[in-house]
Amino acid sequence: MPSFEEISHRIFADKRFATKLLIGGLISFVPILNIVILGYFQGYARQIRESGDLNLPSLDRWWTRVGVLFIEGLLLLGLLVAYSLVAGIIGWGLFGILKLFFLSLFSPFINCYLFELFRLLPVGLPLLLAPPCAVASLYLYQSRNNLNDLLRLDAIVKMLGVGWKRLLFPCLSFVGLMVVGAPLYGFAFFLGFSCLLAYLTILFGALENE
Repeated sequence: MPSFEEISHRIFADKRFATKLLIGGLISFVPILNIVILGYFQGYARQIRESGDLNLPSLDRWWTRVGVLFIEGLLLLGLLVAYSLVAGIIGWGLFGILKLFFLSLFSPFINCYLFELFRLLPVGLPLLLAPPCAVASLYLYQSRNNLNDLLRLDAIVKMLGVGWKRLLFPCLSFVGLMVVGAPLYGFAFFLGFSCLLAYLTILFGALENE
């Protein structure tokens, strides 16, 4: 199976990648309209599954398909929001446990910089966990186009558990890009999610074959 770097390089090698990044990044900045890009990504995942083509689909005349893309984007948006909420709750829970632990045993530690990093858990975990969970759920759904597959949490947990070593670095890279590229979040998201989605789709396919 290709590495994350190899897949990213193949995406960037597309002669029209810069144009697609410009258009996709600009659309991703616009509230409500950016749901169209999520629909676009759902189509991209389907393209990879069916043909293995890693070139991003054309965004020429995207407005002629805005209705279909918007509706398909709502599904991926729902998955990202749902898993972000779950990961956020887990993050707050972990932060609360760590805070109680260090308050009772190492109260001076509360004021140090390292403890401040724990405050990022409620935000960092959703960024880290929601994308792979959502893509895994989307992968299962696109296998049979059955909405019930979106709720196969046992299969999703198994997919992530088996492949966690191979998806950790790509997911951390996505989080890092979103943090560093926050002022240009539309372009950061389009760029980062393009590579992450392609890699995860291929990874889950490889795990399924194994």
